[in-house]
Amino acid sequence: MTTETRTLPELLESFKAVLLKEKEALIQNDGEAVQAIVKEKEAYVEALNQAEWNDEEKDTVRQLAMDIRELQETNLLLTKQAMKYTDTFLQAFQKEAKKKPITYSKRGSYEQNSSAGLLDQSL
Repeated sequence: MTTETRTLPELLESFKAVLLKEKEALIQNDGEAVQAIVKEKEAYVEALNQAEWNDEEKDTVRQLAMDIRELQETNLLLTKQAMKYTDTFLQAFQKEAKKKPITYSKRGSYEQNSSAGLLDQSL
């Protein structure tokens, strides 16, 4: 984002484009892109605080603000969903890793084995 003087509607349009990019990165589960986009979003904070606008732009600013709020909510839900998936996935591994697996030995009897599968397949 360039820091040249831009009107509030221009900044909001640009910020909206960044949020759309973030949404796509979240859907694609592209963590590196999301990190870069978060840094890009941080650059808008000061610029949005200093931006000026006039009453003629009121409706445009209001609509853009509503669009941005909706995108932020969508991106938050996508982030929470990804975190929940990761948490569930890790719990499945941790649950099975704690068990002492019993498998068949070469002689046909049961024996404890520390190298059996880690994934809880009952999910």
